Amino acid sequence: MPATTRAYGIPRRAATVTAGLSALVHVTMLTQHTGALALVLLVLAMACLGCAVMLPRSPGRREWTVMAVLGATMVIAHLAWPSSRPMADHMNDIHGQGGGDTAMHLALVLAAAETLLALIGLLVPVRARYASRTRAGHLTQEPIH
Repeated sequence: MPATTRAYGIPRRAATVTAGLSALVHVTMLTQHTGALALVLLVLAMACLGCAVMLPRSPGRREWTVMAVLGATMVIAHLAWPSSRPMADHMNDIHGQGGGDTAMHLALVLAAAETLLALIGLLVPVRARYASRTRAGHLTQEPIH
C-alpha cells in the first residue's frame, strides 16, 4: 500500500465521521425551523452527507478541497449567526429567553474540525510524496550560491 493511501486513513475516517455528525446536527436543526431556513438546513445536510459518502470512496484533492471550502464557509456563517456568539447567550440568559442554541455551537465545532481535517487531508499527500522522493534520492540539498 502506498504511503499516500496509508496516510489518508486517520484524517479520512475522522472527516467522514464529522461530516456525518454535521448532517445529523443540520437535520436536528431542521425540525426546529420552517420556511426558507428549513430549506437551507436541508441543503446543508445534503452537502454534509455528500462529503461523508465521497471521502471514504475517493479521498482525492477535489473532495478534500470541497470539504475545506464548505467547512470554512460554515465556520464563518456560524460565527456571524447571532445565537452562536457567546455574548448573545449571555444576553438571552439576562432577558429570560433561554440559553444558547446548543445545536448551533455543536455545528460550529464540527465545521471547525472538518476544516482542520480537510486541510490535513490536503497536506498529507504532499508530505508523503516529498518524503518518498527524499528517500529515493531524487531531492538533494544543493548549496545556495
